[in-house]
Amino acid sequence: MLLDLNAAGFGFYSRLPLDQREEWTISYDFHIINDGNRILVNHKLTPLALTSDGRIWLALCVVFASDHTTAGHIEMHRTGDDTVWEYDLKARRWGKKEMPRLTDGEKSDIILSIQGLTINEIADRLCLAVDTIKGYRRRLFEKLSVSNISEAIVCATNNKLI
Repeated sequence: MLLDLNAAGFGFYSRLPLDQREEWTISYDFHIINDGNRILVNHKLTPLALTSDGRIWLALCVVFASDHTTAGHIEMHRTGDDTVWEYDLKARRWGKKEMPRLTDGEKSDIILSIQGLTINEIADRLCLAVDTIKGYRRRLFEKLSVSNISEAIVCATNNKLI
């Protein structure tokens, strides 16, 4: 499966105009094994330098906890664009999807949660009512299709929403 993901991602990448290739990130999910335990991770590869013929020469590779439940998810993200290209491994084709836009309040909630603040502390820091922060969270969870702040942090980080 990892070979199929790599072939799909780099196949997409090779069809991009040379002058745009450094603007794209390849993101895919797979399992790593640690002490016999399978851990689902997301790997992001962002080109930093290209060869003269447009191949990746130097890249930033980052591994996160995945916000999906199964391996095989692959996406192509372009910097500054809310459109994401997602690969369907079974159908073997790419499709577009729009990423949700987060409000300033939703972004603040996630960023302050990453810093370890509680809902009450976030409300104090932003000079807002606790119910306002809870409203931000409720909408955030709906937009990202997650059920808690930890999942929201992983999803927002992996999808470059913050």
